[in-house]
Amino acid sequence: MSNPIRAHIRSNVIGYVALFFAISGTAMALPGTNTVNSGDIINGEVRNPDIHTDAVASGKIENGQVRQVDLRDTAVDSAKVEDQSLTGIDLGANSVGLSEINQNAFFAGDISNDGSPAGPLQITTGGVDSGDIGNSAVHADELGSITTRSTVSATIPAGGNGSAIASCLAGEQILSGGNDGFFDVFVVASRQNGNGWAVFVRNTSGVNRTITVHAYCLA
Repeated sequence: MSNPIRAHIRSNVIGYVALFFAISGTAMALPGTNTVNSGDIINGEVRNPDIHTDAVASGKIENGQVRQVDLRDTAVDSAKVEDQSLTGIDLGANSVGLSEINQNAFFAGDISNDGSPAGPLQITTGGVDSGDIGNSAVHADELGSITTRSTVSATIPAGGNGSAIASCLAGEQILSGGNDGFFDVFVVASRQNGNGWAVFVRNTSGVNRTITVHAYCLA
């Protein structure tokens, strides 16, 4: 090969290489040109090893495109969750047990008053005892209303004995009781009787007497 031909090839080698890649459809960045762009890359050919560490930042990810399948197990921990951002719908069934509830975390004001499913229905029957209730957590206005149930005894003859019982209604709970009477009617006993209050007396007067018994019931 003559020297002029060698000189021609040497001076045009870059052009020949570029022509080769253009014909073959392969992208190539020429020295000093920095010309590889999106159009030079075959779709789907950029792999994980081709991406530099920390190259993909928040601005490179389209909003709403990160799915659950994209998250590594244990990738989202407490530090990644905004405080007080989780609600009931975010919790799985039976996901919160006694071990997840801090002792004395609930107070009377944390339980709904309307009996909604978000309140009492979440507590197992018999699941709350005195050890679960904080000091001064329950106040009088949270216990319900107190109703008085009264009854009058039959006639108690002079010098005789008698009694009367006042009972609470179904759904009520007896708290205490008492009676009205006379100074000459001696109370022998006054005590709870089932879900009511009973009073036993002796009439020490010379005439017939009656007594009125009261039961104080929590509705």
